[in-house]
Amino acid sequence: MVITIQDIQDTLKSWTKLSGVDADASIREAHAKLLFPNDKLSWALSYLSGWTGANGKKKFASTCALVTRAYLRSVWGLHTKELDLPYEHRVGMAFSDVKIIGQAYDAWTSDKDELSAVPDIGDSVEIGDDAGGGIYHVLNVMDYNSANGAIISVDGGQVEGVHITTRERLLIAPSKKPFDKGVWLVDPNTPYRADGSPNGRIVSGKISAKKLATKLGFVLI
Repeated sequence: MVITIQDIQDTLKSWTKLSGVDADASIREAHAKLLFPNDKLSWALSYLSGWTGANGKKKFASTCALVTRAYLRSVWGLHTKELDLPYEHRVGMAFSDVKIIGQAYDAWTSDKDELSAVPDIGDSVEIGDDAGGGIYHVLNVMDYNSANGAIISVDGGQVEGVHITTRERLLIAPSKKPFDKGVWLVDPNTPYRADGSPNGRIVSGKISAKKLATKLGFVLI
């Protein structure tokens, strides 16, 4: 089977502007069906609509890893228990699912040398470490900005937590301690904060599209 870079780009791009809180019911339903194909639509829509927190403000579940799950299912045709079971009974497991699936297909890496290279189109990149490197997030590389060298990705969990949009980030290797332990994806316009810390999150792992293709016996062109 052949998977092209164009296939990956077209699929990811087609998901941008989907949202769980859009005024258009058809967009909300398309978003819910993409993320939760094995769940009841009513549950999916409710889950994505958010809830009212103790402070009276609306809160939303993060969907970044759910979008990556959808990418692995839709583009690569993966079927695993993590992807095929109803998510209603597995809420909160999406992030660990991404790593588990990547490891199962010998495509996951947290090797610093591999992570220091610019990720390929089709890679799903984990950033953050829930400590000094920022909150965990996962993004899906779609393209590059030739003008500034930034990585263009398609991300879930944006704005109110339930939008799928494109983001741009620049890969840097800080020399200032304690930020010199790895590479970071940062804001391309303001890579560093006033205190010298990277304005972004550390790269902590990724699913390699090339490794995934090799394991599946696909030709990636």
